[in-house]
Amino acid sequence: MPGTMQALAVMFILLPGFLAAYILQSLVTRPKQSDLEKVVEALIFSFVVYLISALIIGTRLPISWYPEKDAYGNATYGVSLSWWKLLVLLLLPVVLGLVSALLLEHDYVLCALRWARLTDRTGRASTWNDVLQDVDGVAQVELADGRSVMGWGRYYSDDADDASLFLERAAWVKTGSDGLEPIPGPGILLTKEAGIRSIMFLASEESPDDSTGSE
Repeated sequence: MPGTMQALAVMFILLPGFLAAYILQSLVTRPKQSDLEKVVEALIFSFVVYLISALIIGTRLPISWYPEKDAYGNATYGVSLSWWKLLVLLLLPVVLGLVSALLLEHDYVLCALRWARLTDRTGRASTWNDVLQDVDGVAQVELADGRSVMGWGRYYSDDADDASLFLERAAWVKTGSDGLEPIPGPGILLTKEAGIRSIMFLASEESPDDSTGSE
């Protein structure tokens, strides 16, 4: 039984950090990480969760064991479970993962470091993600076959190698004129096969109902 409880203690210390790391990885598109980097990140989260939880619930884990003896003198073990401590260990990594996702998704941390001239990097996966997340307005996309299409950038692929983009309220730009040919329906999905050469973002006073999002 003591060996089992030690394994449970290790689980209660490590699992919250892996939960926080999983939430962060699910919500934020970042440069690809190796398996080792993911494990190290989860262990760092575990350490942070453990420090915070120690200030709130102390160093005693939610589950503990104590020895007992039956009527025949045989040693047995009882288990004590603290539900409120267990709830704290569940909520802490969730909050930590969400806050970390917020800071990284909006690039707050590296933005401050860039302001301090400590780095010129962003926290996002590529320039593709930087531009499509931060720049709003009408986009004019030049395709590999020479055609151009305009519309509101609504969704875009997380992976720059995929380079897929959905334009809402789209229209083809007529060659040799300033005219537009509206595309019937909600918009057009430009996939990697369309061959996006360039994207121009044009000034416009109008705005769609919802913000651009990544898929």
